[in-house]
Amino acid sequence: TDMATTAERESQTLALGGAMVTPWNVSGGSVFPTGSSTPRTLADWMVLLANVSSPTGIYAQEDAGFIYFAHRGLPSVYPENTLDAYHRSVAAGAQFIECDTYLLRDGSLGIMHDATVDRTTTSSGNTADFSSMQWDGLVVDASDLLGTTVQADTRPPFLAEVLAEFGNKVLIGPEAKNIGSGAAIVSLLQRYGIAKDMAIVQSFTESELSAAITAGYPTMMLYGTYAGSPTPAALAAT
Repeated sequence: TDMATTAERESQTLALGGAMVTPWNVSGGSVFPTGSSTPRTLADWMVLLANVSSPTGIYAQEDAGFIYFAHRGLPSVYPENTLDAYHRSVAAGAQFIECDTYLLRDGSLGIMHDATVDRTTTSSGNTADFSSMQWDGLVVDASDLLGTTVQADTRPPFLAEVLAEFGNKVLIGPEAKNIGSGAAIVSLLQRYGIAKDMAIVQSFTESELSAAITAGYPTMMLYGTYAGSPTPAALAAT
């Protein structure tokens, strides 16, 4: 498991195939079908998930090669949302990496979970207010991470770097974190030639999924347990 809180675990749940499936990672295993060197595509995951009748039923799929994706790059083991974390989690067997994506002030896309850079870097400020040049100067704060030792020059990456490294090799799940990020994510996926079955765009904001739906990329609507959050039934009715 990773460092996410119980509340956050409860808030990120996917309604699919009649099942409520919470997409969280484990630290080992592989999503390769047993005896195969071919990574699962989104279509393979859909088949597995469609046969799950309850949240706990997902764990019974492990023997069939199903595991959870590396949320934030598995930050309880590796430095959160960094290329190092993604490389290490993939090397450990993960074949689906999740990356929180903010639209920066000059149109670039930076990888950061929080609305500020305060927690995970040595700098401070609102994430969306940084330019790409300023983003390049950020340094990950190793003292505030639960992951393994962080090299002194480690910085939060751009989504473009993630796609360049992992595009069409593993499933990538960019989460659109702020207004406009959804359309920018889709534009970048297309620019890097990411196949429709090798990415899934997710967001807590329904409108940020519109561009992905129009472009034909699969989407995941996230919802929270906080007041006013839509329920799975309400989402299914839209």
